[in-house]
Amino acid sequence: MDSKDLKTRVQEVFGLPIKLGNNCKDLHNAIFEQTGETVSFNTLRRFFGFLYTNSNPSQRTLNTLAKYCGYNHFDDFTKHYQTSTTVFDNFLLNIYRIELRTPEDLNYHLVCRNIAELLFQDLNLLDKHLIFFSTSKVAQVFLFEKFPFIDHLNNPIYKRAIKAYAFTKNTEEAFIYSETLLSLGKYLKNGSIVKVSPKITDKDIFRHHPFLQARILGTFLMADKKEISVLLEKVNQLATLQMKLLEENNRFPFFNYMMADYLILCKQYSAALSLIKSANYERNLDLGKMKEKGYYETFDLLYCSCLYGIGEIELAKVAFNDIDLSTFHFIFKSYFKIRFFNLKKSLFNHLSKQEEDELVTLKNQTQFFALNN
Repeated sequence: MDSKDLKTRVQEVFGLPIKLGNNCKDLHNAIFEQTGETVSFNTLRRFFGFLYTNSNPSQRTLNTLAKYCGYNHFDDFTKHYQTSTTVFDNFLLNIYRIELRTPEDLNYHLVCRNIAELLFQDLNLLDKHLIFFSTSKVAQVFLFEKFPFIDHLNNPIYKRAIKAYAFTKNTEEAFIYSETLLSLGKYLKNGSIVKVSPKITDKDIFRHHPFLQARILGTFLMADKKEISVLLEKVNQLATLQMKLLEENNRFPFFNYMMADYLILCKQYSAALSLIKSANYERNLDLGKMKEKGYYETFDLLYCSCLYGIGEIELAKVAFNDIDLSTFHFIFKSYFKIRFFNLKKSLFNHLSKQEEDELVTLKNQTQFFALNN
């Protein structure tokens, strides 16, 4: 295997073909961000043929590029990199080549959910076909937008994937969406956000999808960049509007649910509880004909966290006993299991040895070290 395969893989990881010499500037930054090592702009231009050279790339350059692609060094890359596309790969990719006739095609939605779960369990498969997934208009919606892999927000492969999605979709909403997800990952890891990307703005927020509205306001809340009273006023305005717009066939109040989650993360329990109640929440209530199970089940956990946060300990204990963590959706199962175990420890001052070990494992896997109740 020669460096041609490495060129192909670097472009797949980068998420875009390197067609211009100036693309190497962005690649230079991406390599440093990913590996902490540098490959100079001119070295990259020589590697991709934009500058003439009669010598081969140095071993250091090959090793650094291989590290960028997720391998230990170039020899490791040559040993393990596979260029073949299997029958299964083609089947998987063809799912996202189907032209969707109606957005409400429930069967197609469920098929995409199952494919997303396969990719969730094997990020290397997502990485292998990253250019396809990030450029496919169907995959942009039915993979990245409908199934954000919350548990993988700190995984380098998924971070690359969500950036590639935003770059190739190339819309304001896509950039905001990707940056807010990455900000959430940083907050869950470090307990703070030092800098909010200038791409994240609440200008014209009322025209955005409820998912994006919650992500924007939640990011500002975590970053503590705006007055809390101003944020809560906008939150309540949007919640009131969204509750009026909900349809009978899909009544799950996503904005209230997501925004309550952010508020709890930032210990604004009373405000979160108010949002939950305004969503007409009741214990064990099926909030409409959900296309995806695993959301309203975690609504119970958010409700319980609010009760604990405002000091209603006995009510929280009663509510906690009805929570079934086995029902949690795959995209955020670890995220909510960590919160489940933390809350259980706070309420009952005890976890079993098995639960303690699982909690440590989940935190190490997700790097959600700052995640509490």
